[in-house]
Amino acid sequence: MIFDGADKGGSLEAQEAKIRAMAIIHGAEVGEMIVDGGESAKDLRRPGMERLLALVDERKVQAVIVAKLDRLTRSVKDLGHLLERFEKRGVALISVAESLDTASPAERLNISNNYLTTPERESTPKWAFLAEAVNLL
Repeated sequence: MIFDGADKGGSLEAQEAKIRAMAIIHGAEVGEMIVDGGESAKDLRRPGMERLLALVDERKVQAVIVAKLDRLTRSVKDLGHLLERFEKRGVALISVAESLDTASPAERLNISNNYLTTPERESTPKWAFLAEAVNLL
C-alpha cells in the first residue's frame, strides 16, 4: 500500500518513482497508489486519506510507503493518531526521505522521539505546536 500527498517537494512522478523503488527494496508489491494531488496534508479530511484509512481498517495493507512524512500529514497530533491506528492493525509506515520503517520497535521509538516532539512544518504558529505537544503528554 502506497500513499502520496500533495505535489510539493518534487513532482508526483518523482515521488512515485521513489516510492516504487522503496517498495522493491522492502520486497513489497504495490497494491494501489493513492495520490492526493493538489490536496493539503494539513489535516486528515481528504479523499486519498479516507481511502487509505479504509484500506488500513479493513486490514488490506501491510505497509504504507510515503515519499516524505509531510506528504501524509503536517500535524504532529494526526501523525501520532495514524501511527497508533497503523500499529493496532499491523501496518508499517515507511518514509523514503526520512529512512523510516515502523515495522521494527526501534524505528517506532525513533519516530516517537524525533517526529512527535518536533515542531510542525509550514504555517502552524509555534504556540499552537506547543499546545498540541502538551496535549500529547
